[in-house]
Amino acid sequence: MNTGHHEENGYPAMKELFAANLIAAELCKLLTDENVLAQAAARAESQALLVLEKIRNILDNEEFSDPACFHRIEAIVDTLAENGIYTSRHDW
Repeated sequence: MNTGHHEENGYPAMKELFAANLIAAELCKLLTDENVLAQAAARAESQALLVLEKIRNILDNEEFSDPACFHRIEAIVDTLAENGIYTSRHDW
């Protein structure tokens, strides 16, 4: 039974598909723009260097004196997790 609502005619699905295509087209433009790619690469490299610096500081921290390095490992795992890098070996 057709009540005259556009939902029953598939219009919302067409609008969503159209919107997704527009977003995809804009994303393709951004991904092929050399400036955007260079900026993204620079940000990623900068973030990676910051994470490595934090890990180096953890390893050099004399306050972590436990023989098995549990606290250092925990601090490194936490640093990685704070930056979106997870491990299944530590799931606390």
